[in-house]
Amino acid sequence: MTKTNIIILFLLCFALPSAVISQQTGGQRFIGNDSLPFDGAYSNINNITSCTCPIKILSQKGGPVWGTECITKISSVCGEKDTVQYTKTRILSLSAKEVADGDTIRTGNFDDAGIKLQLSDGKTIEMGKNASIIVDRDHCKNPMTLHVHYGLLYLDLTHVDKDKTIAVQTGQGIVVNKGTRFTVEITKDGDTEVEIVRVYEGSVEFKMNTANSDYKKSNKDKDAAMKQLTEDYKNGKITASEFTQKSMELSQDVVQNSVPKTVTIEAGYESRINGFGNPTDPVAFDTGSDPGK
Repeated sequence: MTKTNIIILFLLCFALPSAVISQQTGGQRFIGNDSLPFDGAYSNINNITSCTCPIKILSQKGGPVWGTECITKISSVCGEKDTVQYTKTRILSLSAKEVADGDTIRTGNFDDAGIKLQLSDGKTIEMGKNASIIVDRDHCKNPMTLHVHYGLLYLDLTHVDKDKTIAVQTGQGIVVNKGTRFTVEITKDGDTEVEIVRVYEGSVEFKMNTANSDYKKSNKDKDAAMKQLTEDYKNGKITASEFTQKSMELSQDVVQNSVPKTVTIEAGYESRINGFGNPTDPVAFDTGSDPGK
C-alpha cells in the first residue's frame, strides 16, 4: 500500500468521522457524529438544531405536514459503528418518527391533513388541517410553552404529571392549565380573527396576551386620545360635560379591553377573544363533537 493510500484510509476511518459538522446545506442540518475510536463521545452535540428534546410522531393522516425531522443513522465504516444525527426541514414522510422542537410544525389545508404528536413528558397534541405551531426549544428542560399561529389544536394532558403546566400562547391570548383536555382554535369571522378555547375535561385559565403588538398599540392610542381630550377641554373646544362624558367612555374602554382579565373555563364551556381584548365569559357548548371520543 502506498503512502498516499495510507493517508487517505486514515482520513476516511478516523479523522473525518470524528469531526462535528456544523454547516447547513439547503434544508439539511447536521448535528454531529461519533468518532470511531471513541464511539459515543459526541452523541450529544447539537450546535444548530436541537434534537435533545425531540417530539414523537404518534400518527399522521394522509395530507402533507411540514416540520424539521430528527434523523439518526447508524453505519459501519472500517468495521466500526458510527452514529450520525442530523435534521431535515421538509414535508415529513409517513415513516418519520420525530420532529425537532423550536421549529414550525405545519399541516396542509386539506381535509385529510393532520398529525398527532407526543411531547417529552407524555402530553399529546393533535393538529387538524391548516394548523401551525412551535413548541419552545428544549421543552423537556424548561417551562413548556406552545405557540399557536393558526388552525385547530386538541391537547390531552390527562395521562401525565398534572402538576406540570403548559402555556398555550396565541396572538391574542394565553391558556394555562394542568392535566386536562381542551381545544384551541384560531379562525376568521370576516376580517376579524377569533380565538376559541373549549374544555372537555378539567379546567383551564384563559387571559389576554399582553405581549402582543395590538395590546401595546391600543394602550398608546388610548393615552394619546386622553391627552388630546384634555387639550381640547383646556382650549375651550369642548364643554365640561362633553369632557366628562368622553373621559368616562375612554375609561370604560380601558377597563374592558386594556386591563387583563383571567377567566376560568370548566369542562363543557368555551370562551373567545374576538379580534382583540379580554376573553368572553364562559358559555356552554355542545360537547358531542369531543375529539377525544
